[in-house]
Amino acid sequence: MSYDAPIKALGETSLLPEGTTAHEVTETIAGVTENPAPRGWWLLFLLSLSALGGMTAALAYLFVQGVGVWGNNAPIYWA
Repeated sequence: MSYDAPIKALGETSLLPEGTTAHEVTETIAGVTENPAPRGWWLLFLLSLSALGGMTAALAYLFVQGVGVWGNNAPIYWA
């Protein structure tokens, strides 16, 4: 494959180490999604999922009770 060789006259260098094949690059990149997620990923996912549940509950409370739950119940004094 001469089209992917660096042009030495322009000072280009190879992006991959010598002997690296396209199969090895594909396995490295695809391995991120094909391997099981680590335990820390699941813990942070559950934490963010619980935060989403809390936000959903807060929005449901807001829609049921109205904007008065914001505590902005002062009358308008400029009129």
